[in-house]
Amino acid sequence: MKNIYYILLIALVLLGTSCKKSDKIEGTTLIGNLNGKSDTLFIYGIDRFYDQLDTIFVEEGQFIHKMKVDTTIIARIYSPTYNEQFVFLKPNDQLNITIDDKDSTQLNISGNKMHEEYNAFRDKMITTPDSLQQELVEDYIKQHPFSITSIAILLENLAWKEQPDYDLIDKIINTMAGTLKDRQNIEEISNKLMRANRAQVSRSSLFFNLADTKGKRVDKKDYNNQTVLLYFWTSWDAKSRQLNKDLRDIQKKWKKNKKSFSIVGINLDIDSLARKEAVKTDSITWTTLLDPTGWDSQVADRYGVMTLPTTFLINKYGSIIGRDLPLDSLKNRIEKELK
Repeated sequence: MKNIYYILLIALVLLGTSCKKSDKIEGTTLIGNLNGKSDTLFIYGIDRFYDQLDTIFVEEGQFIHKMKVDTTIIARIYSPTYNEQFVFLKPNDQLNITIDDKDSTQLNISGNKMHEEYNAFRDKMITTPDSLQQELVEDYIKQHPFSITSIAILLENLAWKEQPDYDLIDKIINTMAGTLKDRQNIEEISNKLMRANRAQVSRSSLFFNLADTKGKRVDKKDYNNQTVLLYFWTSWDAKSRQLNKDLRDIQKKWKKNKKSFSIVGINLDIDSLARKEAVKTDSITWTTLLDPTGWDSQVADRYGVMTLPTTFLINKYGSIIGRDLPLDSLKNRIEKELK
């Protein structure tokens, strides 16, 4: 019994000592209290100012993680247990990380003005009707043109959508201060804006010359005077695989019109075995062109491809008449072109 009391006494002394030490922590630090849960967290920078990944080991819910930060940074933190979210830090900040009382998969991060403003915005978004959320995003960024929290809000509410409204994004970026526009994240979005404008509806389709699955070179000019459904896909993208299946009906309906209509898929798989298996499994009978450079593809870049799959409907005059049309609209537009 005396041994038990002795152990408890030592534990209390150590706990008191650790608390005193945590009060005296210096430098940029994350301090976590996750209700006794052991875990592993990962934090990574999303621009050149913190271009690294840190691993944080959580023991019995506690951690103290020091970071070398020379300027204000924007990062992301995640684990298998908790949803991924933004972290904003400047030199010598000490952030407190706890588990949300209402959602055990959500972390609460506090300790600086950036998180105070960002958390208030997120709380307001939850109670704002969908029809008014875009306006809320625009207002926040206009009111915080110098804050990196505006970058996070732009990314998660507009830029990371499945089909971003690039005109709106461009408009909002123009309200930001020059210091934000120079950040890597905004530069990347601006580059995407340029890419997205390269192959828009009413513009001429762009050059490609790639090998098909038999090694034969196929050129854009091979489809002169044809209506062409051109799309970019990969074996590992579930939506691409679903599109392959959906296109079988279109191919079946118009296969007798070989001289006036073609489907051409440009596959971006680096793994040739995965691509071959996908072509076989999805029963692809139309032309598949191979571009094993993946997201480094010059053709994908030329066409402004940023999500998969991306589709283009091209008329017999070589003009793009549809981009990422819903399936029913795509079928109707093809029928209209071939009548």
